[in-house]
Amino acid sequence: MTVRRDFRDMAREGKLVRTHGGALPNRTSLVEFSFRNKENLHAEQKQAIAREVARLVQPGMAISLDHGTTVFEVARAIAGTEGVTVLTTSLPIASELYTNEKIELILLGGAVRKSNPTDRPAGRGKRAALPA
Repeated sequence: MTVRRDFRDMAREGKLVRTHGGALPNRTSLVEFSFRNKENLHAEQKQAIAREVARLVQPGMAISLDHGTTVFEVARAIAGTEGVTVLTTSLPIASELYTNEKIELILLGGAVRKSNPTDRPAGRGKRAALPA
């Protein structure tokens, strides 16, 4: 194997972007790596916290989930609770709950921060996005 062939294969897989004389990591893979790295850090403690929070969530409640890997675990833990409305600014949490028919999902808008897309939309537009 040569480096060029490795780069070509990795570019086909979407892991990097070829440049003149080299390659750069794919922005998506960097974002995913950052989130996955944090997600695995203290995973057992995050899951324990999430289970405790999920016990407090009852059908008919509306809850707001901010961003972060611990809160992401909360989203996973409440997935079986019917009739819950979740308001979030977190793209990963929205992605996790998107296909869940038991939960009403409201993603609050705003400008996406290109410097940290695993985070949440920023600033203006969030209050206007809240349902009346």
